[in-house]
Amino acid sequence: MHQIEGFRNSGIGGLTDKINKLKKIEFLNFSSFLSAGSWAD
Repeated sequence: MHQIEGFRNSGIGGLTDKINKLKKIEFLNFSSFLSAGSWAD
């Protein structure tokens, strides 16, 4: 029982970790896109 619970928690934790990494990458790409935007001159 405890093993299943631990597996579930690590699965959810790993998923949120992946989502956070994706968000960071998206944010960095968006930031560089904004700073390189033609309207920013």
